[in-house]
Amino acid sequence: VALEPGRVERISLWGFDGRVKTLVPRAGKVVEAKGAALLAEDPPWASPGCTWCVVNECLLGNEWCSWAMTLVVNCWDCWSELAPCGDCYVGIAQAVACRLIDCASCDEPCADILPPPVVPELVLIPAGNFVMGSPSEELGRRSDETLHEVTLTSDFYIGNSEVTQAQWVAVMGANPSYYTGCDQCPVESVSWLDAVNYCNALSLQEGRVPAYVVDGNNVTWLAGGDGYRLPTEAEWEYACRAGSATAFYNGEITERYCERDPNLEQIGWYCWNNDPAGTKEIGEKVPNGWGLFDSSGNVQEWCWDWYGDYPTEPVSDPTGPAEGTDRVRRGGHFNYSARYCRSASRTHLAPDLSSPNVGFRIAASVVE
Repeated sequence: VALEPGRVERISLWGFDGRVKTLVPRAGKVVEAKGAALLAEDPPWASPGCTWCVVNECLLGNEWCSWAMTLVVNCWDCWSELAPCGDCYVGIAQAVACRLIDCASCDEPCADILPPPVVPELVLIPAGNFVMGSPSEELGRRSDETLHEVTLTSDFYIGNSEVTQAQWVAVMGANPSYYTGCDQCPVESVSWLDAVNYCNALSLQEGRVPAYVVDGNNVTWLAGGDGYRLPTEAEWEYACRAGSATAFYNGEITERYCERDPNLEQIGWYCWNNDPAGTKEIGEKVPNGWGLFDSSGNVQEWCWDWYGDYPTEPVSDPTGPAEGTDRVRRGGHFNYSARYCRSASRTHLAPDLSSPNVGFRIAASVVE
């Protein structure tokens, strides 16, 4: 990798936390990043106060959690991309090198470029069957949790946590959340339609085919594609339970309301342990057996389905009623009592409405 100060004006590195570093080559220098190790001093193209090193043709930013990436220059597209290097991939970033001289397709200075989207981490969930709903004796149970057997015939992906405010802003450009000032807290105050539009926008930016056709308030799911989408209600509960059959994925419920429940306390934020009130950073509680965080309490989560009565007979790959007035919300939230944080608990809301306690996590189908 060689950077020519006469040709490269700047290189901007965007981190998942939204911070920006700009590296400016010093005049008259050409940097050869061929196996050099510049650990002790700033390279000649580093901005003042930044320590960067070049190791095995990879850029490693010491200030940012062990990133190591390869600089790949593409004059025709007038931008450069930091690609994963070795085992150091963190999910990451993009570098834009604005070439102002001797590049036929770059006669004008590069326009400002938004940081690239940060895709929520996805977990592969295996196909299988489970009993959805809750038994009649479960503490806090409600009448719409009819037990029925569900088979999911295909593997699928689901986010290991709710979509964060930083992840939303990276794609949509503005933060709708009521509880701001916390990039790693879940985005909230988003309607079901907002969540659908985010899924489509993220799909487009990641080179996937959008999962939804949106016509005003009418949404059609193009099932079978690779686009990001909302989980079905059955997928959500199956992923939340991770093989468990108890009220919470780590055990039974012992308190119905805003008292200390020792199991729920470990896995979710709810009205007993949420002080100060509001959303909390993702991933601070104990995950379930499949590595999912916060499904038992942080924000509630939109699902694809219209809300309606469960079937009583076994079903395969259910997607909910064909029509309805409200979309399903699942999971606990920071201001809920313990009974509403159970794995089987269901609530619902009109798809064009939002709330400071409702967010979402994304899913994706496995496409062979």
